[in-house]
Amino acid sequence: MTRPSRRAAAVLVALSVTAGPIALAGPASAGSHAGEGGSSSCTVTAAQRVVLRDERTALRHELAGHKPTKAEKKALRAAVDQLVDAAEDAKLTDEQRAALKARRTTLHEQLEAATTAEARVAIRAELKAVRAELKAGRLSGKEVKALRAQAKALRVALRAKPTKAERATIKARLKVITTELACRTEG
Repeated sequence: MTRPSRRAAAVLVALSVTAGPIALAGPASAGSHAGEGGSSSCTVTAAQRVVLRDERTALRHELAGHKPTKAEKKALRAAVDQLVDAAEDAKLTDEQRAALKARRTTLHEQLEAATTAEARVAIRAELKAVRAELKAGRLSGKEVKALRAQAKALRVALRAKPTKAERATIKARLKVITTELACRTEG
């Protein structure tokens, strides 16, 4: 018997001797709680205890999620960069963008060298068209937002943390396991 069980038994014996059968009904029902180990239904075999501890450890690790390694973080960054590059290239490739920037630079130089008003007006119109092309080649706010959402989804998948509902079920199972581990061991 464990120390609390011996105390409970000693109290019961003392009460039965002094107070009689009426006193036995109260403390006997109090000793049937799982935490006190007085109940015969609250026993766990050693093998079950090992399984419960292993399950508890696995559930705690699941709650914590996965900590990405340096290689995984690097691969995630590469995947996000690839997403962004693919989205940018769908609008305007790097070569086209470089050509437009070079054209813009030459137009600026021509504008400074232009001597007539008509030439400056024509160059400014061409510059405006080149700027509009470059602006159209940039990602819009909605596209950037969609890319951020995709990147976040990749990070969440890598982290492998449970959702709020999954966390609640895991915590509930941990409570049950803790209660079962509080039971006394058979044998």
